Amino acid sequence: MIRLNEAFCHLLLHAAPDLSEELDPYVSPIKIHPSNFHGSLRKGKDDNDTNCWASPSGKGFMIRGKNYLTDTSKVVGGDPLLQLIAVDWFTVNKPVDRIALHPKCLVQIVIK
Repeated sequence: MIRLNEAFCHLLLHAAPDLSEELDPYVSPIKIHPSNFHGSLRKGKDDNDTNCWASPSGKGFMIRGKNYLTDTSKVVGGDPLLQLIAVDWFTVNKPVDRIALHPKCLVQIVIK
């Protein structure tokens, strides 16, 4: 089984601009209305729901602080940089390369 997030991460790593500096806070975000996108797996209603997906808050994750390289301190994560809007779950018999580059992929539809 190939996981979509692996393919998407691969695309981001190989097609993303250099993010070694902080993101520009003056660039306007792209507005996407989540109700326009539906994946094959439904979004959960609450933490007890099953057979679904959910977006955890960053509060459950410890991330490297601003001075981590000098003091090795970690801080509680905050809100995610991006919002998960849909999840597709599928199985394949053989690996699928560059799935995020497929013309019908959500990533490609949003870009156009």
